[in-house]
Amino acid sequence: GFIHVPGYTNSETRLLHFSRVMKDTQAGCPIVVEGDWTEKGGYQASCKLLDNPQRITAIFAGNDSMALGILKALDERGLKVPQDISVIGFDGIAPPLTTLQIDISTMANAAHMLLFYMFKKTNVNEMNVVVPIRLIDRGSTGPVPSK
Repeated sequence: GFIHVPGYTNSETRLLHFSRVMKDTQAGCPIVVEGDWTEKGGYQASCKLLDNPQRITAIFAGNDSMALGILKALDERGLKVPQDISVIGFDGIAPPLTTLQIDISTMANAAHMLLFYMFKKTNVNEMNVVVPIRLIDRGSTGPVPSK
């Protein structure tokens, strides 16, 4: 499952790449539900995923705050992480979570560069900045649980 926040470029990009990986690994089509970047939004979105008749084995949240809400929903349903279901966040701020951490320094430098070009009246709409990320495995992901 994937918790998506529509209207935000970073969420759209994460969903695009997530879907591509799912297809490339023949893991199937992700079930996508909407969230809102908050812990409460992650909780509500994960409840929708868990109520879906299709079995969910992992949930990817667009940020760590939503992933913390997922953990709360799973705990309330008696599901163990990662034995029953895996959870991964994005941002690198929540210690109990496996997460993808963005290089903040590189992102800040890229923002500075874009602002510089904007002040020079250069069209930055077509500029694409790729900022490296790294996977931090903190134990909230594991192998696909058996049925």
